[in-house]
Parts: sequence; C-alpha cells; structure tokens
Amino acid sequence: MTSKKKNKKPLIDYVIYWAAILYPATALPQAYQIYDTKSAGDLSLFSWALYIVFDLVFLWYAIVYKQKPIIVTCILWIIVYTIVVTGIFMYK
Repeated sequence: MTSKKKNKKPLIDYVIYWAAILYPATALPQAYQIYDTKSAGDLSLFSWALYIVFDLVFLWYAIVYKQKPIIVTCILWIIVYTIVVTGIFMYK
C-alpha cells in the first residue's frame, strides 16, 4: 500500500499545468480589444515591455531549475505580451 501512495501524484501536480496554460489566457481579452478596436492609446508600452523583460528572467530561472509548469506559463505569457506590444506599436 505504501508504493501506491508514492506513485500517486498530488492533485496540485495536475492543476498547476492547467493554471500554467489558462493564466496567460486571461490577458487575451486585452489583446483582442486592441486589434478589434484598432486602439491602444490607453496602454503603456513601457509596462508591457517590462512584463516581457521580467518574464524572460522567470523563464531563465525555470529552465535552470527545470520547472516545467513555470517554463510553459512563461513562454505563453511572453507570447501574449508580444501580441499586446505589437498591437501597441500598430495602434498607438
């Protein structure tokens, strides 16, 4: 019975991957709004660019320490941030 407990992963090990994928999706409405309205006047390019810079630091950390959920979420955040920054450049 002890071996079954050792092989069973805690629920959080599964939940974290869903969170890693869904959390960056929370910024997609902002990206959609930029491209839908063709307006980014109220957004700060500096802030969104810093989000990318700092997420690169977290990504580096995650790669060094082989933290797969953090790697996934950092890559997805960088993609979303890049979409927003591109929209800011296009519609500011």
